Amino acid sequence: MGNMKKANYIISVIMLLVGVGVVALASSLKIKIGEGDPGAGFWPMMLGILIIVFSVCLLISTIKNKEKLEAKTFTISTPANIRVYILFGKLVQSCLLDVHHLQALFELPCGSYDRNHHQLEFLQFLPL
Repeated sequence: MGNMKKANYIISVIMLLVGVGVVALASSLKIKIGEGDPGAGFWPMMLGILIIVFSVCLLISTIKNKEKLEAKTFTISTPANIRVYILFGKLVQSCLLDVHHLQALFELPCGSYDRNHHQLEFLQFLPL
């Protein structure tokens, strides 16, 4: 059993750090505002900003309602929660395995195309 106020503080700080990390990593990617393609860093940057905003909202809500949250408790190890943890672990496992299998399966031919002679000058296989 745990105190909901303490759990909210811990989760909000962890997610704030995750959001800052996502924004920091996304800032190294190209972002274009305007016409056409927004760039590879646009959606990761938006996701990081949303994570930061929601974690700050959770922190503010916890501070405003600390008396109510001190009375609330939760249990991590209920059978329903354990099923969710197992499902989440299998989801992460399948995502990691799928990325590896897709990379091995779908190697694309890449090369330099000579428009004047309508032919590939060289051909090599690069993973996705």
